[in-house]
Amino acid sequence: MKKTILLAIFVIVGGVGIVTYVRDGSTSSPTSHSIRPEEDPSSTASSAPVSSPRVLTQMAEPASATAAVALSKSSTRESAAAKVEAARSSRDPLSSYQAAKQIDACASVDSNLEAWMSALTRAVNNSEQHRALTTLVQLTQAQQRDCQTLSSEQLSQRDKLLETAAQGGVEGAASEYWETVPSRRGEKWLHDGVQQDAKQGDTAALFAAANRATQITADPVAAAAYRVALIRIAESSFGSSSDKAYASIAAGWPVPQTNLTEDERKQIQKLAAEIELNAEKRRAKSSPKN
Repeated sequence: MKKTILLAIFVIVGGVGIVTYVRDGSTSSPTSHSIRPEEDPSSTASSAPVSSPRVLTQMAEPASATAAVALSKSSTRESAAAKVEAARSSRDPLSSYQAAKQIDACASVDSNLEAWMSALTRAVNNSEQHRALTTLVQLTQAQQRDCQTLSSEQLSQRDKLLETAAQGGVEGAASEYWETVPSRRGEKWLHDGVQQDAKQGDTAALFAAANRATQITADPVAAAAYRVALIRIAESSFGSSSDKAYASIAAGWPVPQTNLTEDERKQIQKLAAEIELNAEKRRAKSSPKN
C-alpha cells in the first residue's frame, strides 16, 4: 500500500499519463516465456475459457486513482449524467466511449473511496502521504457526488455506448466490448474490430485474437503473429505488468507440430514486427512527456 500511495502523489501532479504507471508498478505478474524468430511460432489456444488478464489485474489492484484524476480534470464541466445523455443523443463514437468509461468509473467509486479513507486513517498526520491521501479522498468524494447524477437507466446504457464506440472504430473499444459483453462474441464486426486493435498493438486485443478458440481469426498465420507480438511486447522495455499477464497465459498455450512453410514463417515474423512497432508508437504517443 505504501508504494501505491507514493505513486499516487505523482498522479496528482503529473496527470493521467502516470496513472498507467501506477497500475503497472503496483501489480505483480507471472514471468512470460519468450518466442524467438528461430522457434516455431505457430500456435493455437486451448479450448478452455480463459479469464481476461485485464479483469484479473483490476481485481488484484488496490483502489485506483484513475477515476479521481479524471474527475479533477472535468469537475467544472458538465455532469456525468449530462455526458452520458449527450453521447446517447449524438451517437458519436468517441463521446460514447468516454461516457462508457465514466459509467465504469462510477461503478467502482464507492469502493475506491472506502480504500482511500482507510489508508488515510493509517497515515501519519500532516505527512506528505497524509496530504496526498486527503486530496485523493476529496477528489473521489466529488466524483461520487457526480456519479449520483446518473439514473439507473443511464447506468444500464454502458454496453450500448461501448458498442457504438467499437462499431465506430474507437481504438480499444472493440477489445473491451469483447471482454465485457461475451454474448456478442460471434459477430463478425466485432472480430474485425478486435483484429484492428490487435494490429495497432493493443495487448488485450492481441490476447483475444491470438486465442484461436475464440474464432476471431481462422488464419493460423495471423493468430501465431498475434501471439508472437504479444509476448515480444511484454518482454520489451515498455511492456507493462498487465501485458506480461496476457503474455504469460498465451505462452502456455500448446504449440502443435504444424508444418509451416518458410514463406508462412516470414509472414508471421513480419506481421509481429509491425505490430510491435505500432505498440511502441502507441505507448510513446500516450506518454505524459508528449
